[in-house]
Amino acid sequence: MSDEFLKQLICLLRDDDEEIARHSLKDIIRYDQCELEYYKEVFPILEEALDYVAESVLPDLITVVLGFADGLKINFQALCLKLLENKRSAVRHCFLQKYGYDFLHSEPPLFSKLLSLEKTPAVLASMLSFIDSYISSKEVGDVVLVNLSHIDSRVRANAVEAMDRLSMELNDEQVDLLLNDPSPRVKANVIKLQWHNNRQRMEKIVISELESKDVKRQRCALYLLGVLSPFTDVVKILTAELANEDCAKRALAVKGLSKLDVPLDYQSLVIAFLNEKESHIEESIKAIFSNLANGDGILQVFDSLFDVVINNGEDSTLRIKAAAAFSGIGGPFALDYIKRCLKIDSSVVKVAVIEGISSFDGSDDVISILEELKTSENDKVSSAATFELCSTISPPSQEDLLPLVQSSDLAVLRRGATALLKCGTRDSLSVLVDSYKRINKQVIIGDDEREVSDLLLLAIENIKRREEMQ
Repeated sequence: MSDEFLKQLICLLRDDDEEIARHSLKDIIRYDQCELEYYKEVFPILEEALDYVAESVLPDLITVVLGFADGLKINFQALCLKLLENKRSAVRHCFLQKYGYDFLHSEPPLFSKLLSLEKTPAVLASMLSFIDSYISSKEVGDVVLVNLSHIDSRVRANAVEAMDRLSMELNDEQVDLLLNDPSPRVKANVIKLQWHNNRQRMEKIVISELESKDVKRQRCALYLLGVLSPFTDVVKILTAELANEDCAKRALAVKGLSKLDVPLDYQSLVIAFLNEKESHIEESIKAIFSNLANGDGILQVFDSLFDVVINNGEDSTLRIKAAAAFSGIGGPFALDYIKRCLKIDSSVVKVAVIEGISSFDGSDDVISILEELKTSENDKVSSAATFELCSTISPPSQEDLLPLVQSSDLAVLRRGATALLKCGTRDSLSVLVDSYKRINKQVIIGDDEREVSDLLLLAIENIKRREEMQ
């Protein structure tokens, strides 16, 4: 690659399209990365890019910056400090999300100083979340106490949690003040902190919150019922909530009861959650059951989901949600149930399973499954498998992707256009152009067609741009 191409890659870091910026960063990493002179030339450019790249690209960029610094033998602690003092709050926040815990434990006094100087609520809340019992309360205790009265509820809530981890005590005045906090999460954290000091009073407050008309306060109370022990009549209260119309409340009740080893009717619960119209599968299934022990409980959930898949042929929506739930929940047993779903003669079920299977991190088992399904005679199944292979360590070739773009099925075409948007080459250009013209020849173009047309056009433009740079 030429120096001019490298300059183009660096320019693309500023692109409004986050995917283009991310792919540009990957190409920069691969470009002569073994040369020390290259490290010296590019490192300051990458540091400057921290000021302008899209926030979603920042975590990757920070990792690259730290990697280049290691190659240049730049002091790690000094660079971390520089990142934590960056004028852009998003940089400080992203750094903390990935490396905050390690930095805190290596430089407690410095971390405490930065904590006292931080003004951005999101960053401050993150910093407080890393404080634990390995850090002395003498080093951070004063800063934690100051933040109990911070204007942002995230900061106040995390400050209370930090006190718990540091084994610090609230005085009576602080307890009374925080129990009247408008944020349900702050109040919940105070109740947990004070549970063993004044259980009777805390129980009354939880019941009061449960009877509140505020939904958030009710949910926090249910959460507390699942984590505080022992709690008077807790089984009776939680069991009553299993019939609640609020999906989130039912989920909290299931979590609480599962921790108490209370027998549950998983079949009824699974169907109830799958029928929740306003809830995503991650919220209605994964959030509830993924924290169960990988034993009888989770197997009962999987058995119940599989029953829905095989016994609800007339209700495709319910089958799709149930089939997708296996990938959503994950864990060591999920893949076995996924294989059972793929043996069912239903393209709807197979596609639902395929679309989440890449969450298993491209294991040989998953790649083998997708490679086999890629050859399916059903276009929807084969296109879904081909598309998911793009996310594994064994991506499909251009020859595999081109038939997707030539399909008359809009769902198949969308997958092909999305895949070629990321990895299309000159060989796929003419097919993309033909498909774009075909869609736009229609007298009436609906919203779905317009969306696919835009994807095709973007893929065409990206390929032309890459060709011009080489």
